[in-house]
Amino acid sequence: AAAAAAVAAESDAARHGDAPPSPPVPPPEDLDAAAALGAVPSGLIVVAADWHIAFVNDAWTRMMRVDSRDFVGHDFWKAFPALTEAERRAVLDTMADGVTRRFRAESPGGRIPGTFDVAVARDGGGALVFDVHDVSAAARTEATERRRQEELDDRVEENESLRELARALAAVPDSGALLETLCDVAISQCHASASLVALVRSATTDGEEDEGTIVAGAGRNHRLIGASFPLAGTLIERAARGRDTIVTTGSETRSEYFR
Repeated sequence: AAAAAAVAAESDAARHGDAPPSPPVPPPEDLDAAAALGAVPSGLIVVAADWHIAFVNDAWTRMMRVDSRDFVGHDFWKAFPALTEAERRAVLDTMADGVTRRFRAESPGGRIPGTFDVAVARDGGGALVFDVHDVSAAARTEATERRRQEELDDRVEENESLRELARALAAVPDSGALLETLCDVAISQCHASASLVALVRSATTDGEEDEGTIVAGAGRNHRLIGASFPLAGTLIERAARGRDTIVTTGSETRSEYFR
C-alpha cells in the first residue's frame, strides 16, 4: 500500500508539473574531498603546514604536463625552486598571516612555457591552497597589444620629429643654411655629437676615384666643411651605394668614417 501511494504521488506530481524530489544529500563524513577537489577545473595544490605537498589535482597536472607523483609528498620549496623572490615572499607571508595573495607566474614547476595567475590562501588547519589558472593566451594577447601600442607611440614620436624638422627647414632662406640647419636638427633628434652632409661624385675618367666632399656639418664636423676624400671603403660609400641606412658601433664609425 505504501509503494502504491508513493507511485500515485509521483504520478500526481508529474501531472501537475511539479519537480521530482531531490536525491538525498550524503552526510559530510561520507563526502570524498579529494574527488571533489580533483573535479575542480582550475589547478589546485595543497601544501601542508610542514611544507610538504599534500595534494595536486588532475587539472594542474594536465595544465603543467607533470606527474603528480613527482610532487605529492615532496618538499614544496624543492619542487618549485624557480619561484622569484616576490613569489616566495607572497607564499611565506600568507603562511604567516593567513591573508590571501595573488601573483602572476611564468610556468611554476611546469615543463612548458606559460603564464599563470596564482592565488594562495591558508585554510583553518594551517595548510596553503594554491589556485592556478592558465592565462597564457590572454598574456600573449596583452603582450601583442603592448607591442602595438609601443609601435604606435614610436610612430607618433617619429612623426612629431619630422614635423619639428619641417618647421625648422621651412624657416631657412637658402640651401647652404638649410643643410647646416639639417645637421643641427640631426644632432638634436639623434642625440649625436656631430653630423655632416657629403656630396658624392663618381669618377668620370680612368684613373680617377669616386670622391666625397663635405658640404655641411655641425658639431665637431663643422671644421671639415669643404674637405674632399676618397669614397672607397668608407661608410658614406656603403650608404650611397646601397641607398640605405648604415648603423654601426662607435669603433666602426671611427675606423671607417673616412679612409
